[in-house]
Amino acid sequence: MIHFNNTMEIQRIFVDNVKYYRDKKGLSQAKLAELCRLSNGMIGKIESFSASPSLKTIGRICNALEVNPEQLFRDRSDPASYHDPFMEEFASEIRQVLSQYTGEEKRT
Repeated sequence: MIHFNNTMEIQRIFVDNVKYYRDKKGLSQAKLAELCRLSNGMIGKIESFSASPSLKTIGRICNALEVNPEQLFRDRSDPASYHDPFMEEFASEIRQVLSQYTGEEKRT
């Protein structure tokens, strides 16, 4: 069962997943930034914990990587996190908030 002990844990999981899905799609940091309409160095800053993305940026990253928001916040090393009721609620809230910031509904 997933438990977020602090915001650093959430950020670590998010960054690990951004890197994982970016690599899986064969995208460089610069190409992902371009797809997200971000400056060239922003993805590098996010992946090195030098910057925290806004909700709008998280939405853009999800769209560019073609993933659901919850895929970026689930701990892939913990299979139980995929069936955790907390994560289901968290994912629903993320989708709802992101849809307000991006003006469009995210994939379900």
